[in-house]
Amino acid sequence: MRVLVFSFLIFGSLIARADAWDNLTQKQASQVQKYLKKYPFIYDYCDCCGGDVYLMKVSASKIVPCSWDAAQYSVEVDAERLTGMQHSALGLNNYHTDLVNEEERFLTYTITMNYTFVFEPKMKWAVPFFKVIPYSNNHVCKGATVFPDPTQKGVQIADAEYAAWFAKNISKAK
Repeated sequence: MRVLVFSFLIFGSLIARADAWDNLTQKQASQVQKYLKKYPFIYDYCDCCGGDVYLMKVSASKIVPCSWDAAQYSVEVDAERLTGMQHSALGLNNYHTDLVNEEERFLTYTITMNYTFVFEPKMKWAVPFFKVIPYSNNHVCKGATVFPDPTQKGVQIADAEYAAWFAKNISKAK
């Protein structure tokens, strides 16, 4: 019986995914909204979980009650998926992106402090939101990644706003 329980725990830990941190104070939620107005390009990305990864453009946001903590808030955004990327043990492949299916392109997305990666102006990279908006939690995944360069041959991003934003915020800094 002990072996069975031990095996279940080991297997469960291999497939388990960490909780998304979407419980914010009113102040944090307001800071998130303000940040997204200035830097609307985000990744939906769990750097230690794998899975599908999308570069998205936020068009609107609103503060809503947190679905699991009545004393907290969450930020929901309307977003457009601009491109998809492959994730492997080596991280994101930002140099070869894929177009997004039209029926999956527009969505409502809940911002999380650990799985939403945003632009960090000093590094010019995408980092988890908790690195730019103060948020206390046990930080397991601490990665960072680059934004895809829309001028590279293998990158498929047709959004003119993203190309202009990239040129202004990242290319200019190189």
